[in-house]
Amino acid sequence: MGLLCVTPVIAPPRPGLVESWDHPAHLVIVNGAHATWQDIDGPWLMYAAESGRNLGCPKSWNLGFRLAVENRISHVAILSQGLLLEDGTSALAAEVEAHPDVSWITGPWLCFHGVVWPVDVWARLDGFDETLPIWADVDFVRRLHLAGEYERGKRQARSVSLRATDMESVAVQAGVHPAVYETDKRRYAAKWGGEYGHEQFTRPWDPTSAADDAATPQPDGIISRLRFPRSPDRSGLR
Repeated sequence: MGLLCVTPVIAPPRPGLVESWDHPAHLVIVNGAHATWQDIDGPWLMYAAESGRNLGCPKSWNLGFRLAVENRISHVAILSQGLLLEDGTSALAAEVEAHPDVSWITGPWLCFHGVVWPVDVWARLDGFDETLPIWADVDFVRRLHLAGEYERGKRQARSVSLRATDMESVAVQAGVHPAVYETDKRRYAAKWGGEYGHEQFTRPWDPTSAADDAATPQPDGIISRLRFPRSPDRSGLR
């Protein structure tokens, strides 16, 4: 049982961010602004590649889940550096402790700014596809649907009252190149036989598995969401 928070960071933290990380089981993966983060003290674990390179989100997330497995932690929260929880990460940990049977707790669908997944779900889906540095979140949800976890999760969805003071797309602001996004988007479409919402393959890279009803279902509002006191700017999000 328990929760491990995982946050890849690429830029210096804005005011209030590190203070909101009040749940001690937290892995910070430094993918940028290394000098700044080296000078920040906290109770969390910190990891950075020896080469100083950016590992990307899916590799960073997989590192967090593997750490959770090694320490027998049941849930992992993927938190964007752009998400600042008003009541801190301890409130998220308390939610997991109080409702361990909930399949997932999530913020904006497919954005992965703030999501909680059971470690056993991650293991059953073989983790995140590290060859899709930007579309790994969409790919994970695609496999979630194909494994039947999407439907099971909706039945167990829980409305949470966690409040976020703001959400911003730090990666976009840090300069994710549009060409990389488009390359990843095309690779996702090739893997699944169509763009998001129009996929045809039920097995990756396998045209023989094509089916007319294989598309990933679109969000219907049933899943639980983080609650924002104001409408955040989602212009940089898909």
